[in-house]
Amino acid sequence: MFPDETLELVTDFVETLEEDWSELKMFLIVGLGLLGLLLSCYSFIGLLLFWNSARLIYLLGFIFSIPVYPFLDISVSSGTNLALCDTATVLSGVILALIYFSPVKTYFIEKPTQSI
Repeated sequence: MFPDETLELVTDFVETLEEDWSELKMFLIVGLGLLGLLLSCYSFIGLLLFWNSARLIYLLGFIFSIPVYPFLDISVSSGTNLALCDTATVLSGVILALIYFSPVKTYFIEKPTQSI
């Protein structure tokens, strides 16, 4: 790519604002990230298979992710990235509305009958 002085200035400024990370802090962040990844995989698979516990984990993950936003570092994003993030947030709200406030919620509550 071509050298961009503005990008280099912004990158240098962000690096001066960031604090040094201790190994314990990095270990906690990686551990929490892996736990979040496992829980989100469980909830996505569970939503496809109509597991009631996956519905609750999806809701809790959505709620607990909201207070994290103020603690995120400074970042520079493109318009496309912001549009995709907003679209993902709206779709998450649509999924929550479907699994709690539509006729689809009966599939999560009822136990499937097995026929032989």
